[in-house]
Amino acid sequence: MLASYRQHEGGPGDFHRQSYRAETLDSTVDQDRFLFRAGREGYTYPEVLQIRSGAAAQILMPSEQAKRRTRIVSTFIALAYVFVVGPLIGLLAAFSGFPIVAPIVAVVGFFVGLIGILVWWDRMSLPLLAENPRSIRDIELLGVQSFGTFQEIRARAQGEELRIAVSGSRGRLEEATRKAGFVFPSA
Repeated sequence: MLASYRQHEGGPGDFHRQSYRAETLDSTVDQDRFLFRAGREGYTYPEVLQIRSGAAAQILMPSEQAKRRTRIVSTFIALAYVFVVGPLIGLLAAFSGFPIVAPIVAVVGFFVGLIGILVWWDRMSLPLLAENPRSIRDIELLGVQSFGTFQEIRARAQGEELRIAVSGSRGRLEEATRKAGFVFPSA
């Protein structure tokens, strides 16, 4: 998934502040750095594709420590949701006055919210996974083929041609590559 922070300058006397565009971008520290979930094998995305403005694109293999930290935070988020939001939804359903419909809506809403919060964290954890990677592989981007919910990038690394699956829409990938100075041919 795509990641970026944008820095904005205010008027005289204003300090730098960072803002986050949640609808299109995830967070990282560098405004010229874009991160996507990526994978070279099947439909798993164990790696991170990093695209920086003016530099080579890279495939980062997250370190075991970064993966462990991400799993720990994911667990805490899920537990907090289950033990805080779950009882609140249950109370609202119990006292809603709709004895049949309210519990069904509450259960469906609870699970949709749980999945939503975990997907949100999966996107927000990319900078953590990209921190101190186990390995870094520079790649040259050659082209992209869209498959709707994921994109397949053709790339070259050390003379070897690679196919890298990237989770997300073609528009998001094109936006990142365009801002970083890469242009894919039209498909």
